[in-house]
Amino acid sequence: MFVTPSGGCPEKGMMNLGSLVDESRAFDVMLLDRQRLNEQIAEKIQEQITDGKLKPDDQLPPERELAALLKVNRATVREAIHLLRERGLVERKNGRGVRIVAMPPDSVGVAIDRFFITNNCSPRELWDFRIVFEPKVAALAAANARAEEIKKLGAILRRLEAAWESHDPAQLALTDAHFHLALAAASHNILIVAVATGLNILLERFMRTNHAATQSEESFHTHRTIYRAVSKRDADKAERAMRQQLESTPISDHELWPGKSPESN
Repeated sequence: MFVTPSGGCPEKGMMNLGSLVDESRAFDVMLLDRQRLNEQIAEKIQEQITDGKLKPDDQLPPERELAALLKVNRATVREAIHLLRERGLVERKNGRGVRIVAMPPDSVGVAIDRFFITNNCSPRELWDFRIVFEPKVAALAAANARAEEIKKLGAILRRLEAAWESHDPAQLALTDAHFHLALAAASHNILIVAVATGLNILLERFMRTNHAATQSEESFHTHRTIYRAVSKRDADKAERAMRQQLESTPISDHELWPGKSPESN
């Protein structure tokens, strides 16, 4: 049994990092480069999460204990934990230490949004991805949607059509993005939901300023066709309607991000 420096036993759920070092060499201190130690420690802990050796609700040892184990100072450990928190892999609660958490879709969504921005992705690249991704999402929604999800999709559609009639671009962008996210949720595929969460952030921001340039009337009215196909559980029709929506959507040359010009691609 792993014994803490104070002589006590670890709390229930606390990960036995001493055992990991002794038995699996998960935290091989000799391999730690003396540069960017915080990043290396974060990577080693993340590897243990990826390999399934650290699981959601496992608790990491206190900073002092982890610092002694890795032969670094507490500030370095604290910085490593901060990196893991930014990645959505751990959470810290007062009086309860640091525990491993399951990564929520929002964390993936933020990462996708950040990737699009930092890599200067173009409207064409976004459209290319959507034409591959979204028709299959619509088909899966038609196949897997529950009654309450179809009802929610219908409510979003009514708000979307009201925003279209009132020429409210802000509400139109928000509701249009929500419609696509609701389809993803109805697919009951956790990976699809995670990716769609990132697209939702992108689409809402982009359509808020460019909806008039990127949405034809023909494209807009396919929302109702998609809804009807989902409500009738017609996966093929839902897929075709989503493809039609995207194919009838002009590929805008408006910039995706403020300050970025189309020529920068």
